[in-house]
Amino acid sequence: MLKQMRHLILITLLSTLLAACGGGGGGGGTTPDTGNNPGNPAATTETLQIFIKTTTGVGTTYLPGGISLESETEYVIRLLPDTLTTSIFDRNYSPSYARSSISPYTIDDRLFIREDIRPFEPSGSHNYTEYGIDENNSEFNGSATVLTRFTVTDPQQLGDGCWAIVGNQYIYKNNRVYDSFARRYIGGDMRQITNVTNNFRGEGTSSSVICLVTGGSLYSTNGNLFSVNFFSSQGLIIAESVPLVTSTLNNWLINIRVSAENYNDESYLRYAFDKDKMYYVRYRTTDSAIEIWTVDLATRNAEPVKIYDAVTGFPPSYFDVDDGRIVIAGSGQGNVLLLDLINGTERIFDFGVDIYGVQVLYAEL
Repeated sequence: MLKQMRHLILITLLSTLLAACGGGGGGGGTTPDTGNNPGNPAATTETLQIFIKTTTGVGTTYLPGGISLESETEYVIRLLPDTLTTSIFDRNYSPSYARSSISPYTIDDRLFIREDIRPFEPSGSHNYTEYGIDENNSEFNGSATVLTRFTVTDPQQLGDGCWAIVGNQYIYKNNRVYDSFARRYIGGDMRQITNVTNNFRGEGTSSSVICLVTGGSLYSTNGNLFSVNFFSSQGLIIAESVPLVTSTLNNWLINIRVSAENYNDESYLRYAFDKDKMYYVRYRTTDSAIEIWTVDLATRNAEPVKIYDAVTGFPPSYFDVDDGRIVIAGSGQGNVLLLDLINGTERIFDFGVDIYGVQVLYAEL
C-alpha cells in the first residue's frame, strides 16, 4: 500500500532564530561514527513519522500517489517525510448505531491508536493499542507488531481533553452527564489505572489527579505529567506538574502571561511537551500568522519562534512536538507544516484530504 507522496509544496530553510532556539532535546539526529574501533557505540537508525486523521465523505477520495480511500470512513494516514512515502496505517467505519472514532497518539517514542466507542446511551469505552514503530508495517495490512492493548470501560464515557498516558499509567476524566432518573448530574470524575497490563479491560479507580479547571488538559513527557489551562480574562497560561509515583518534577508551576491584543488566544492556543521543554502556539489575528513559543522547564524562560502566514496559510488547530520536530495542521485543511528545529528545516506537505488530527514521532532505533 506504500506510495510516493508528490505533493510536497514547499521546502525552505528556517531563519537563524529557529536554529538558535534549539529544540526538544532530541540529540541532534546524528548517527555515531563507529569507525573501526569496536569500543565505539553501534550505529543508530532514525525514524521520523507523521500521522494524520482524516474522515472521508460520500464518494472515493484519493491521497497523493493514487491511494484510494473509501467513503464515509475514518483513516489514520502515515507519512515518512524523509522518503515522501504515504500509506494507510489504520481505518474505521462507524455505523450510526455504534458510533466510534480512531485517532493516533504518540508519546515518548511510543505509538498508539486510540478508539472511542460511544453509543447513543451514556456508556462506552476507550481502547488503546500500542504498535511497534517499524516504518514498513501497519495495522491496515496486519503487519504491525502489537505491543500492548487495553480497554477502559466507563458508564459515563470519556470526558474532555483531560487524559494522558504516562509510563505505564493511564489517567482520564469521565464525562459529566445528567441522569434524568436521579434528577442530578453524575460523572466528571478523575479515574486512573496505575499499572496498565496487556489485555486489561475494566474501569479505572478514583484518582487524586485533577485538571486545573474544567476544560484543562493533561500532557506527559519523560514520565512526568502536566496540567495546562488558559485563563482568558487574565491572559494567563498556567502549567503545573501533577505529582505521580514516578514523577521527578513535583510541585513544578509556571505562569505565562500572554497579551490578548492582536491575538485570537482562546480559539487557537495549543500546547505540547517534549523532553525538557513546553511548547505553545497561538494565532495572530492582525496578519493571520502563528507564533510558536518554547518554555524551558528548568529555567522557565520562554523564547518565541515566529511562523508567518506566507509560510503556513492555516490556523494551528492541531499541534504536536517530538525531539524538536514540530507539526501543525489546520482543521479541515489539507496541509501539515513540519518544523525541524534540530536540523533547521521547514516543509509543508499537502495530503489532499481534510485533516482532523496530527501527531509526530521521532525515534532512534
